[in-house]
Amino acid sequence: MALVGHIALLGGFILEVAVGAHVMLPYGSVNGNLLQECNEYLGIPFAAKPDRFIPPMPWTAGFPGGHLEAKKYTPACMQQENSLSPMPSGYSEDCLHLNIYTPIGTSTDGTKWPVMVWIHGGGLTAGSAMMQSYNGSHLAAKEKVVVVAINYRLNFFGFGVTMLSDGKSSANNGFRDQREGLRWVRKHIAAFGGDASSVTIFGESAGGQSTTTHVLTLGSKGLFDRAISESGDMLNVASMLSAQNMTKAVAQELKCTGTSPAEQLVCLQRADKNALLHAANGSGPGAVVDMDVYEADPLTLIVQGNFNKVPFMFGNNADEGNLFVYPPSVNTVPASAAEIKCAVKKAFGDKIAEGVLQIYAPVDAVGIDNRNIAAEIFGDALFHCDNRKVAQALSKAGVAPWVYSFNRQPSCPIWPGAHHGVEIAYVFQNFNAAMIPFANSTCKASPDDVRLSEKVSAMWAAFARTGTIEGWPRFDSPGNEVNLNIDVGLLEALDTELGRHRSQCDAMDRIGALTSDILGAGVLAALIECQGGAPPSMRASVYV
Repeated sequence: MALVGHIALLGGFILEVAVGAHVMLPYGSVNGNLLQECNEYLGIPFAAKPDRFIPPMPWTAGFPGGHLEAKKYTPACMQQENSLSPMPSGYSEDCLHLNIYTPIGTSTDGTKWPVMVWIHGGGLTAGSAMMQSYNGSHLAAKEKVVVVAINYRLNFFGFGVTMLSDGKSSANNGFRDQREGLRWVRKHIAAFGGDASSVTIFGESAGGQSTTTHVLTLGSKGLFDRAISESGDMLNVASMLSAQNMTKAVAQELKCTGTSPAEQLVCLQRADKNALLHAANGSGPGAVVDMDVYEADPLTLIVQGNFNKVPFMFGNNADEGNLFVYPPSVNTVPASAAEIKCAVKKAFGDKIAEGVLQIYAPVDAVGIDNRNIAAEIFGDALFHCDNRKVAQALSKAGVAPWVYSFNRQPSCPIWPGAHHGVEIAYVFQNFNAAMIPFANSTCKASPDDVRLSEKVSAMWAAFARTGTIEGWPRFDSPGNEVNLNIDVGLLEALDTELGRHRSQCDAMDRIGALTSDILGAGVLAALIECQGGAPPSMRASVYV
């Protein structure tokens, strides 16, 4: 923690004042930034520079000269550049670094502070802990917690499947990177004032999926004590065969067609990093059932009881799909009923589409924009229904979670509604940072939004301290499927709702519209095709 000096005042009182953000680790001293509200340590390596497609190795080297200047963001992991979410610190394969934000001084009772480890989103293909919107300064200072944000390898660099020289396959290395970061936190966070026995992992989107991965996989056992998943795509796990087929395609693109898997691995490892990124189109297979990190699909692991039974809170935003349907993320225009019907038929096939259009009926009138229909289908198929299945399975396994629905459209909206990622600014109390990519500096958060942000971040921190929220019932299936409604009403009471999305998800299940080979996410790409545009990548243009 920060060095503390003492100033004697008249009357004999002693005032403690922080004089610098300085921490000693076994590798040397760490010098951070002393801010008005907290100490900030940026770009601390938690693992050695990774060998491509090889699991991470812990950091063991001394810092050059015995000290580390942790005052600037370090590079994001390799990914495609994006103008809406720029990475000023650049991109590198040497990216396994973390940031730490701590309150100034010491806790009032002399104990260590709870630790909250943030795992960023971006579809497992993009994003970084080095984004300003994930700066944990306000959360650390106001809630008296230590906030840690970690990088991990992404896209094909982090999740590509290869065959190693020992005959074993290598997959899910991005998750292994996260585990290595959690091991580092357990080992070293006490030096920053953090309680190593009270670690909560939390993340959004792919970070929420990552959080769920650590809850559900025993290789992460003992690395954390509580978990919060925000809008995680919890069931999206690829087969080994589909991941291997992607590797074959990337290898062919790079002319890595050796006669043995070992030759192919060496060729892929030696390939130019930008050429490899281009050959994979900036993507990867994502989470893979590799019989190592993931020994089975998520629901099977829960049914078998093979997971980490820690307090678990998760939820979704009411209008998840809006981020992916409206500009500036996607270049769509107002959609007619005919265009929605065209998109649904392309995505689901004629037979299932008939049922889907009965559940989500477009308005067939001149001048009506039906893009919200595509957004609802996308949000339910990819987020709400899958997360409900996880909540039901956990409840039946005797580990009922706390489930929420974030319903607030902020006073400075970028997309309509409570879209995917909107809650991040409330959790971190970083409304200004959330506006940075859009230069919307003229809009200021309303007093209600500021108060709601304080309430939400306080609830997240309270869960990190105790593993429960007083007055918030757990999700018990089937009779008590409770969702906490998070909106300005939360300032007065913990309002809950039973069976949220029950009717849509059950109806979609009955007609076979939620199977892995008929994914409702495809309706967005189909909509753009039906409007005469080129099929887009299904990754969001903004890394949340």
